[in-house]
Amino acid sequence: MKEALNKGILKAVQFASEPDGFNTNDDIHIPFPEDAILMKTTLSRFPGMNTLIGTFETQLNRAAEAAAPKAKDIFLNALANISITDALTLVTSSSTDAATQFLRRSTEAQLIAAFQPDISAAIDQVGAGKAYARMTSQYNRIPLMTPVQTDLTAYTTQKAVDGLFILLAKEEGKIRKNPAARTTDLLKQVFGRK
Repeated sequence: MKEALNKGILKAVQFASEPDGFNTNDDIHIPFPEDAILMKTTLSRFPGMNTLIGTFETQLNRAAEAAAPKAKDIFLNALANISITDALTLVTSSSTDAATQFLRRSTEAQLIAAFQPDISAAIDQVGAGKAYARMTSQYNRIPLMTPVQTDLTAYTTQKAVDGLFILLAKEEGKIRKNPAARTTDLLKQVFGRK
């Protein structure tokens, strides 16, 4: 089981870390913050704002891609400390993402803590913070609109962590369901018995 998880972890983290790993993947793309959708819709009617909105979303995804490599060591450390009982439970589970859910329970808080500083720095570095400040400044001046105050770092961090678990669950599902994804003799032996 550890070998299967190790393989899935490495593939998921590598994919998420690549340029456009988040940005062009519909499953994990980080969209405009949900609590600011009215702002997005309203500002898209103003000249030049659609470009800024599109660039902003790309920048959020770039921040997630920059932080993603940190997940590798956190995941692998959790994997190294998995008990035999937990491993057996995960192998025999009928759930296609049992191991992913186990890793979520045991690493999510640690991933969020590790990602936040990198995502905060990346948001500043790629210009997402300035773009968002410009949009919120424009929007918050419109009479009768409720001001928008999204914490971009917290939002992007949670979406980045969620995205990694989505990728990991897909890899785990492939290994559990598809014999061709079991690329080593050990994986074939463990999952072939089920």
